[in-house]
Amino acid sequence: MDSLANIEAFVRVAELGSITRAARSLHITASAASRRTAQLEGELCVLLFHRTTRALRLSDEGRAFLERCQRSLEELEAAKQSIAHARGIPEGRLCVEAPAVLGRLVLVPALPGFLAQHPRSHRAR
Repeated sequence: MDSLANIEAFVRVAELGSITRAARSLHITASAASRRTAQLEGELCVLLFHRTTRALRLSDEGRAFLERCQRSLEELEAAKQSIAHARGIPEGRLCVEAPAVLGRLVLVPALPGFLAQHPRSHRAR
């Protein structure tokens, strides 16, 4: 069981208020997001959400756990960023908005060279 992935799924579900939206943002299936949250609840032996067919609400324990998890995930991300910056290696997802013609004529032809120079920039999460 991957506790960090389970915690990330829990935090995203809590923040977005929906397993489906959380799954979409994590690029996983809704059943995987639901399973990760359930695994975390099993590991902790506590219900983090009150679930009905129409609603998903954090339990009191879930609310307290969420606050600590958010802080911890922010710290972890900051630590990862500081290492990447210290090494001078670009990493992560790059989103670019541009007119379609610029994308076709300039950006798309430049992608193979960019990805060859920066292999960690397109690593799947």
